[in-house]
Amino acid sequence: MKRLLLTTSVVALLLVGCDKNDVPPAPVATPESQTQGTVKEIEVGPKLVDCVGVAPMQCMLVRENGADEWQLYYSSIDGFDYEPGYTYKLKIDEKNIDPANTPADASSIRWKLIEVLGKAGESE
Repeated sequence: MKRLLLTTSVVALLLVGCDKNDVPPAPVATPESQTQGTVKEIEVGPKLVDCVGVAPMQCMLVRENGADEWQLYYSSIDGFDYEPGYTYKLKIDEKNIDPANTPADASSIRWKLIEVLGKAGESE
């Protein structure tokens, strides 16, 4: 009797172990999982200013075309090499990154340089 019970238990465990798993795999963060971007024209000011994010740091002053007030930009612009002393007009691609794949201390928005439209010295 014990032998029959043991054999039945082993067969049942083998059959359960071979059961098809219908759970889909978890989504993986890829560039395709980012939302479509928005093309914008922005202006970057001629100097970095002190600001506080996670820690004290230097931020760029930026404004969208037509805006009067400068805003702090805490991150970098992918593909853009900033040089102090120049005001830049840039065409950028702004993408919203899935917040589930973004660290808590990072922005869920990414800017990528498309084109430098203009670069003028501070005194010009």
